[in-house]
Amino acid sequence: MLEEQGAEAFLYSSIKTIPPVDWGPLDQSLEELSSYDGLIFTSANGVHFFSKRLREKTKISENLKEFAFMQLVLKQNKPSSN
Repeated sequence: MLEEQGAEAFLYSSIKTIPPVDWGPLDQSLEELSSYDGLIFTSANGVHFFSKRLREKTKISENLKEFAFMQLVLKQNKPSSN
């Protein structure tokens, strides 16, 4: 619409994803992972940071059996293309 009026549009991410200041709450949750029934991620970035920290703090093979009985959900809203 703006281009039709002669404007030049630029697409760029307006959200910067950075690691948390304090990893303590996530580290505590990773230690208690077997007590959870499931995990819900609201973005691909959440999955990225979670899995990166999981690999840094534990041997992934130790946690695979815990994931086998968990419900994992990724819910990401995408902008509509109107």
